Amino acid sequence: MQVSVETTSELMRKLTVQVPEEKIQSEISKRLHTLAQKIRLDGFRPGKVPGSVVKKRFSGPVRQEVLTDLIQSSLYDALQDNKLHPAGAPEIEKKNLDSGLEFEATFEVYPEFELCSFSEFTIIRPGCEVTESDIDAMIEKLCEQKKQWASVERAAQSGDQLTIIFSGSVDGENFTDGTVEDFKVILGSNRMIPGFEDQLLNMEVDGKKTFTVNFPADYGNDKLAGKAAEFNVQVSNIEASSPAVIDVAFVKAFGVESGEVSELRDALKSNMEVEVGNVVRAKVKEAVLEELLNRNNLTLPQVMVDQEIERMRKSDQSDAAGAKSGTLGESDSPGAIEGRARRRVALGLLMAEIIKIHNLSADPDKVRKVITDMSQSYQSPDDVVNWYYSNDEQLRNVENMVLEEQVVDVVLAAATIDEEQADFESLVNPG
Repeated sequence: MQVSVETTSELMRKLTVQVPEEKIQSEISKRLHTLAQKIRLDGFRPGKVPGSVVKKRFSGPVRQEVLTDLIQSSLYDALQDNKLHPAGAPEIEKKNLDSGLEFEATFEVYPEFELCSFSEFTIIRPGCEVTESDIDAMIEKLCEQKKQWASVERAAQSGDQLTIIFSGSVDGENFTDGTVEDFKVILGSNRMIPGFEDQLLNMEVDGKKTFTVNFPADYGNDKLAGKAAEFNVQVSNIEASSPAVIDVAFVKAFGVESGEVSELRDALKSNMEVEVGNVVRAKVKEAVLEELLNRNNLTLPQVMVDQEIERMRKSDQSDAAGAKSGTLGESDSPGAIEGRARRRVALGLLMAEIIKIHNLSADPDKVRKVITDMSQSYQSPDDVVNWYYSNDEQLRNVENMVLEEQVVDVVLAAATIDEEQADFESLVNPG
């Protein structure tokens, strides 16, 4: 077998392989001999079919079968002998020869690179202590969630909750599927498109109004984006809120059976500290990944980028079928999608290199802890744990999560860590 390798670009390789006719004929003879012992033909006893008959009837299809198998086996041997690692399936082009076999395999290889020194990294780790004032603010939010609504007989004011009946049209075409009944909107919440809630101020029960407001230019529905919409609205109820009373019932509503406010505060502080820890870990991990991307310049195989784009699209279609938020936004341009795919591919290559260099594998104790922690939100935690350990795909997903965290730990062990103080609200709810 003769093999030549041509570098056509930084990552593209063209492998030319020639297999002599003697090897092909040898393999054909072996298969015809084996076939002669197995086939049944009218007029011949089993295993007694003459070789000349077998050759005449089956040499054509057997040769094609041999050529197909030889392409696969010789390609594998050539890749191994030349230490080539395709990033995707090679494209095969066969040459038409009177005898022998020649084919070209074109493919991209994985990039070779040397990781930068992690000691060059400076990672900002947010520092945050949950204070009594943070707990006070959280209790205020809980009070807001539990506030009571009562109907009032006056004109609508900011902060009121209105129950409305409305319909909307653009360019004379209704886009609300007729009339929307019993729709609730809180004035000043800015949940509706700009200007809509302002038009409801000072309206009274049974009052009707027709008005026009514009959809934002970046609205998610292209048919409505930037368009002037005419709304017909009728108010059926106006409710004003009153703050929740922090009493035993209020405290018990948040799972504190004693009804003691002090225990609610302790529980809130504990939960908030867990939330802070989760946010800090997420921000530190993101900072590490950004440093890895910024300090390691990789040439990416386009085939891997294309494969990642296809995975993202399939994931998005699957999520859409399950009414979940997908990985691709409706307004994502092809360039934006490819940019995100390239980021994923680059991070995958970088993390794989770190895993190889440091001989990392998912720590079983950490994997069990992650699964155990996730199971606590279910009624039967033990069943959830057992489900993960009996489902290879789900277990592998958790192992990959743990392995990513171990990669981050390796980088952090060598990096410079600077702590930057932040308050709870700005850390947990930025912007």
